[in-house]
Amino acid sequence: MGWAALGTIWLTLDRLNAMLSGVLSSYVSDIRQGAVSIYDTGFTVGKEMADPLEVGINTNGGSIEGTELNAERKPVPRTSVVVVPPANRRSNSALYKIVQSDAQGRFTISGIAPGAWKVFAWESVPANAFLNRDFLQEYEAQGTNVTVLAGTRAGVDISVIRKKTAGQ
Repeated sequence: MGWAALGTIWLTLDRLNAMLSGVLSSYVSDIRQGAVSIYDTGFTVGKEMADPLEVGINTNGGSIEGTELNAERKPVPRTSVVVVPPANRRSNSALYKIVQSDAQGRFTISGIAPGAWKVFAWESVPANAFLNRDFLQEYEAQGTNVTVLAGTRAGVDISVIRKKTAGQ
């Protein structure tokens, strides 16, 4: 992993992740200010001169691919698949990844840092609801645990979480 002091730069994490999406196996590995990682916690801008920010970018990310299946184990097309970080890193929205499955219910999500992740597939989910801790807790048991290794592809079939109807 290489570190480079960036100097003055105007770049949001969303924009940086969008730029890296063109390099399929790349991901932001850490953001540091001095000797402190601020990737999950953020930082405060004040009157004092702060240490420069360093952004670590790694190119050995893994990927998760698979198929979304209904209760009858048949593929479910065009539904949302979300990769969610471990519970201790869920406050960092830059770590979540979302795609839509294709017409055969298949999906691939690339540029995932090595480690333990959880994959969810919803028949219907409100925009960004999975970023809400309480919302996600309701579905925690329905997610699929996946371990991603550097530079490899993890295969998984996941069960689609059905839309709740009145009375459920």
